[in-house]
Amino acid sequence: MAEALKKYVQSVNEEGQEAPHEVQRFLVEIQEKVRVSSQERYAENPINAFHLVQRLYYNWDRMAKLIFCDQCPETNASKVYNSTMETIANQTRLFASEEDLQGVAVSLVRLWHTYKLDIDKLIMGQILDTETDPLSPSDIMYLSEVADANNRTYDTILWLQALLKALAAGKTEKADDVKEVNIVLRLAEAYSSYGMPWESIKHLVQYQRKVPTAGEEHYTFFEIKCQQYLPEANGKKGKYGALQGCSYN
Repeated sequence: MAEALKKYVQSVNEEGQEAPHEVQRFLVEIQEKVRVSSQERYAENPINAFHLVQRLYYNWDRMAKLIFCDQCPETNASKVYNSTMETIANQTRLFASEEDLQGVAVSLVRLWHTYKLDIDKLIMGQILDTETDPLSPSDIMYLSEVADANNRTYDTILWLQALLKALAAGKTEKADDVKEVNIVLRLAEAYSSYGMPWESIKHLVQYQRKVPTAGEEHYTFFEIKCQQYLPEANGKKGKYGALQGCSYN
């Protein structure tokens, strides 16, 4: 598959055109991944297995959409690439399904839970005495979704808390597709589902205080969100004190 993509890029260049920049960037990345993944026992690492299936499910489909976009003219290079990929798809089962991705994600969450692995180290790609590529913010968000879908709400909370912690400490790169506000909102929803809406309010209020420049729209949004939790949460106490409206005293 990587070789087919390489030939496509070369053919496009030979035709005096230029392949999409995202395709060229992915080719560089995937060639390195192929080199690393060819090492013995690579896929035995649960994080590697997750990333491998993720690439097969998301990235290759993304490349096809870029190469065969509605506005993209059909070229000899794209025809050859399409033919090669169809042959690969017909002869092998290299392309992954959403069920495959969910399966490896569930396995990773269960491994962490069963063996009580350090979640902060796991995010950094460390499993016991082995180390590999870290989990990205979008990886962690996906794992939290999978945990939630499998009725592991508290696990969802722990993954989201760990992500916020890693971002705050600069241990994982911020990503355009994962905004802190979305993490906080997901965390608030998870706490509410877990029966701890006062924790939902705490995190919503903390974020509003942390980002005062969020503006009136965010302030109003969080106020409305807090009010949804107040009936059950009011009077509850925690390390932040007793709730009074949508703030702590």
